[in-house]
Amino acid sequence: MDRDDILDATARRAGLDSERAAERAVLATMTTLGEHVSKAESQQMAAQLPPEISDAMTSRSTDSPEEYDVAEFVDRVVRREGGEVSEEEAVVHSRAVMATLADAGVRTELEDARDRLPSEFATLFETDDLDAE
Repeated sequence: MDRDDILDATARRAGLDSERAAERAVLATMTTLGEHVSKAESQQMAAQLPPEISDAMTSRSTDSPEEYDVAEFVDRVVRREGGEVSEEEAVVHSRAVMATLADAGVRTELEDARDRLPSEFATLFETDDLDAE
């Protein structure tokens, strides 16, 4: 999938009404996920994504992943989306991004990341009910 395909699928899944909103959701989620997984994991995922998205995944300044709970993850996504979305919307957006990226070819890497994160993160990876159509 290219950048536009990823943004379109994310927008449909999350019920977003603009490409800009979808881009904010994708970049916020991927930046936050990139901080929370190992550098090697973020680089593996990023290698399979368009540069505009992969750069967000690998933008962190430290080699070690940051450790924080799912509430902090969601709060960071809210802030990175400009603070104009609720926590509930940020969860939906993150789930839509995860589902779209799984379809874009990083399913195995996302599953590996999910398996290494605390179980409370599972809600962000629940994507079965998010149809791209």
